[in-house]
Amino acid sequence: MIPKLITDNVWAALTSAVKSSKRKSFVAVAYFGKGGAEMLPLQKGSVLLVDASEGAVSAGQTCPQELLKLLANGVEIYSLKNLHAKLYVVGGTLFVGSANVSSNSEENLVEVLIKTSERKVVEAAKEFILSNCIGQVGLERLEYLDSLYPKDKKGFGGKSKATIRLEDSVSYFIYETQSHEFDDEEQRLVSMCWKSVGRHRIKSSGYAIDEISWHGKLPKVGDIIFQVENIGSTSVLYPGSTVTEICKEGGKAVLLAERPLTGEKKFRDINKHLESKERNKLLKQGPITISLAAKLAMLLR
Repeated sequence: MIPKLITDNVWAALTSAVKSSKRKSFVAVAYFGKGGAEMLPLQKGSVLLVDASEGAVSAGQTCPQELLKLLANGVEIYSLKNLHAKLYVVGGTLFVGSANVSSNSEENLVEVLIKTSERKVVEAAKEFILSNCIGQVGLERLEYLDSLYPKDKKGFGGKSKATIRLEDSVSYFIYETQSHEFDDEEQRLVSMCWKSVGRHRIKSSGYAIDEISWHGKLPKVGDIIFQVENIGSTSVLYPGSTVTEICKEGGKAVLLAERPLTGEKKFRDINKHLESKERNKLLKQGPITISLAAKLAMLLR
């Protein structure tokens, strides 16, 4: 493919490419600001190299909460102080240009990208990124960095539609899968959900859609559910399912959640890496912290 210069709707092009890619991405970008996980929704197994140094975080240029969201979704994160590159390898395509992952870039700055599928160039960019992936950033480090991030910061570059309240961002839940016969009302709600499920599908292959009868605090579309299933004497934990549809009426609610077909692990293999308070959280249905979600995602790789 002849290299293409993109000067209009730079972030629309990047976000669309990442969402539609069926392969993991490799990204080196200096700063990752508020709303970044939505702007660059990287697939599980993708690699992100970013400046998550204490200086960049304290200045509000890189937001640890956004990196925690990616970590919870199975993205490998590495930090390189003084990184200034902006390379986005998405499948077999490379985007290289001026754009950081920030609301300022999306809304205010005049950015430019060059798009190429030249194999040698794409591989060279990927090799550059991986050669600098030395300082992996894990859960505890991100939690520490989050304490340094200016809490009144509206996002690097000012106000943004992506500057959202925490309660409006992705939430995470535990759900114990049980044998459940849907009654007539629940079955009607399931049918309603299926009529519009295509709007929010993540992938058409490699994923299953589970029908779930929900009680208690209701998730919203886009939230992540970690399902625990008891199979005989063995309990299994599944990778995070994404809520795609919710239908509720009266006191009943059902939802559809899209789950990877592979990646589950025996609960006992997960349990030994958890603290007692974390284990207790997995024993009952309900919301969990983003930190625990990120830890589960890492253990389920």
